[in-house]
Amino acid sequence: GYYTEHILSYATGNRKGIDDEGCGEGILYAYNLILALYKAGIACFSGLHVPPGKDWKTYMLRLEGSRSKAKTLVVVSTNAFYHSKPCLHEVAAAMEAKCLIDVLNYELPLPLKKDQWPLKVIGQDPNDELMSIDVKKRINRVNSYPPPPLTFLTDPNAMNSFVSMMVERLDGIKKQPTNTNTLLEELRPSISGDGGGGGVVAPVHTQIQPNRIWLLLTGLIMVVILYSGFKTVPTPYSTTP
Repeated sequence: GYYTEHILSYATGNRKGIDDEGCGEGILYAYNLILALYKAGIACFSGLHVPPGKDWKTYMLRLEGSRSKAKTLVVVSTNAFYHSKPCLHEVAAAMEAKCLIDVLNYELPLPLKKDQWPLKVIGQDPNDELMSIDVKKRINRVNSYPPPPLTFLTDPNAMNSFVSMMVERLDGIKKQPTNTNTLLEELRPSISGDGGGGGVVAPVHTQIQPNRIWLLLTGLIMVVILYSGFKTVPTPYSTTP
């Protein structure tokens, strides 16, 4: 099975009379986002990874199964998302798994909190209604990105900025290097996408500059010299035999 720490949630958003059955803008948004993360070396699982003919609920195993590794849920925020019962369950499962939730603005304006996941969508099951209350409280507290009124469709830097943030977040949780050679290593290569504005450039991890290393070494040498000098100076109370 394909289990990753980063899970993507999206709604297809089929537009009647425009999109074929089972298709919608949400698929395109999700595909581009997954591709951008992949180019930066970040594995991500979504409903697009579920093979045709397989039950979509196998997706939920990545969030709540015994083999789940989920740490982050990336939400493709569209109008359709807040009218999708499966998306409601996905966010609820991520909350239960204590995942960090990133909300990415693809469409604005969005439904008001009171209009998200209405009863006509979730049905009459009181458990689902209670779930929707908890999910709405959580997801509406998240600072979405990019900040409104910008979206991924209107801000040309949104994709690169988000991918860079994910790279920095992952680098930040790695163990601190223990020697100078490791510190000088390039932790992540520069990755260029294809032309046409669809490429993603992951930033090269900041390296320690050589002059800073010399300053550090010089300071250590001075400390050793001073310490050695103090050891050789006799104390006032010493006597000559």
